[in-house]
Amino acid sequence: MAAAKVAPDVVSYNAVIKSCAKAQDPDSALRWLEGMADVGIRPNAITYNTVVGAYAKAGEPDRVADVLDQMCEVGLELDVVTWTAMLTACANAIPRRREAAERVFAQMLQSGVKPNRVAELTLRRA
Repeated sequence: MAAAKVAPDVVSYNAVIKSCAKAQDPDSALRWLEGMADVGIRPNAITYNTVVGAYAKAGEPDRVADVLDQMCEVGLELDVVTWTAMLTACANAIPRRREAAERVFAQMLQSGVKPNRVAELTLRRA
């Protein structure tokens, strides 16, 4: 990008972060997310949801919670995709975290986010 004199933006960062997520490398995805601040690019909900999804697939609910905290700190609202990713992390954790998933689901409802079919099925899987 630098050779072509094209400045990176949130879309280009999201593409790199998505590549890290697809490669099952959530730690690299998080490093790219954190690096955005260094160059003055504000991550959006897609950015955070991609990192959250990567940690969710890896079954790391504690890391998902850390990223969700960051997301809330910058003023982004959690949507059904974000909440479902947290449920997925609970379902993929070893051992599964059923009680945590139930608490997450209750928090989602309390926040006013309506669960979709995927969220409901993910809760059952946890």
